[in-house]
Amino acid sequence: MNENSESVTQTKCRPWMTVPLSNSDEVAIIDVEDYEKLVPLLGSRTWRLNGDGTYTYVRSKLKDRTMVTVARLILGNPWRASVRYLNGNPLDLRKSNLTLSYGGGGVKKTGKGRKRSFV
Repeated sequence: MNENSESVTQTKCRPWMTVPLSNSDEVAIIDVEDYEKLVPLLGSRTWRLNGDGTYTYVRSKLKDRTMVTVARLILGNPWRASVRYLNGNPLDLRKSNLTLSYGGGGVKKTGKGRKRSFV
């Protein structure tokens, strides 16, 4: 396998794999089962690391070219909820590391009263 390909690892819980990020030397970690569910939805196998220096997340494109947060897709694309990473690592997209937060936890006011969502 070359350095840009996915690799699979088995743990006691669920098999997981790493996915290279196109704009970084980092890799995302995801359960194999979830990866296989996402592939038909995504128009590309290219995943990107996005963020503003404070908040980091992994994104990809759907078939209609819409950019989406991979963690949100794994959790069923919940409306008005923020994704939280239990171990603090936003590159760990294993379902056991993801949880939802409701009530504006992932939205903060920016200049001039505008709101911005982080995930």
